[in-house]
Amino acid sequence: MPVPIVAIVGRPNVGKSTLFNRLIKRRLAIVHGQPGVTRDLNYHLANWNRRNFYLVDSGGYIPGRHADRGLGPQDHGEIARLVREQVDTAIQEADLVVLVTDVQVGTQEEEQYLVRILHKSGKPAILAVNKVDSEKEEGEAARFARLGLGEPVFVSAASGRGTGELLDKIAESLPKAKEEKKKSIPVAVVGRPNVGKSSLVNALLGKKRVLVSPNPGTTRDAIDTELARDGQSFTLIDTAGLRRKAKVKEDVEFYSNLRALSSISRAEVCFLVIDAMEGVTGQDMAIASEILDQHKILIWAVNKWDLVEKDEKTAEKYADAIQKKAGEFFFAPVIFISALTKQRVSKLLPLAAELYEIWSKRVTTSKLNAFLEEITQVQPPPAALGRHIKLYYGTQVGTKPPEIVFFSNFPKLLADSYKRYILNQLREQLGFDGVPIKLSFKARREPRKK
Repeated sequence: MPVPIVAIVGRPNVGKSTLFNRLIKRRLAIVHGQPGVTRDLNYHLANWNRRNFYLVDSGGYIPGRHADRGLGPQDHGEIARLVREQVDTAIQEADLVVLVTDVQVGTQEEEQYLVRILHKSGKPAILAVNKVDSEKEEGEAARFARLGLGEPVFVSAASGRGTGELLDKIAESLPKAKEEKKKSIPVAVVGRPNVGKSSLVNALLGKKRVLVSPNPGTTRDAIDTELARDGQSFTLIDTAGLRRKAKVKEDVEFYSNLRALSSISRAEVCFLVIDAMEGVTGQDMAIASEILDQHKILIWAVNKWDLVEKDEKTAEKYADAIQKKAGEFFFAPVIFISALTKQRVSKLLPLAAELYEIWSKRVTTSKLNAFLEEITQVQPPPAALGRHIKLYYGTQVGTKPPEIVFFSNFPKLLADSYKRYILNQLREQLGFDGVPIKLSFKARREPRKK
């Protein structure tokens, strides 16, 4: 199931951006006393009560006939119109809407406009009354219930008062996660616009299921397609091209970006398609980081390989260059394809199934501890701050991704280089090659000698 989208809407200067920053615990949105400062959509992945959701901040909504209210002379009309369109798009794309109001000003015509839009959209909504700093003001805020969006939540974005209750209500109101009926491996096809993602999906399916166009941005929404190969089911998620936020101009493109990130979150294998003629770009690396931040399986799919002039060592050099540039992502496999000629396309899904099996496997504690004893004898942990560091034992606490915990007397002093040594040995000796591993170190006192 895609990660739900929660849109924050309201008229100008009610504290939407301050509330957005408070809920994500980061100063991401610009906050200013001047109405109309937020004109671009901001989004951030949030988590509360084990529910993930994208929180979206939008500009202040001003009805058409009040377009010049509160804005500078150069902004009359046009900016307000663009923000209205932006907010309309935000409501259409959201799974849940939070309408923010200001207790100090009371209900205004803009709120009534937005309530009518929300009722017409049929989207679930929460009313948040902001700038409520005391119980006395809660009594004044009760009149906001007349807006017809149910019992309001009283918050103070500036101090954090009531934001926990608001997050509780958001988590309760999100769409319920659906259980997968089929044991199918979800595979997301991701990448920058116009690198050949839809062409690759069509090549994998053997038919034109997805619209293919030379114009960037043709695919706006994620499209799921079921298929089977060698007895294994896959769900292909074709996504809109991911662009840098600075390059996202249109609201539709903004939400295409957001849906693409949401597709990564519900996939378990990601084919990151790059253009062989352009090589790995900064945006490709940003997408790879997003995939591995979520501990998903990453496969570099170098497309348009048929256009590259090559000899017998070109592929090897190209793969080495990618893995060198990828740094900590060096373990991710690289496969050279042509979606147009279908060169090596048939190797992608078997590779995904193979890595998925590795990603899902569990190693016994006894085997893990025999491994730990062996690698620490070959290369003991380096001392730090005059402390002799010991690793006592390890255990695997989870799969998909493999999650392994090691216990040490001084885990905080363990060098990053030694942690990388352990990761590399886990891949080489215990068969976790090609997949991300969650590795952590916890404190444990040295056992007493009997």
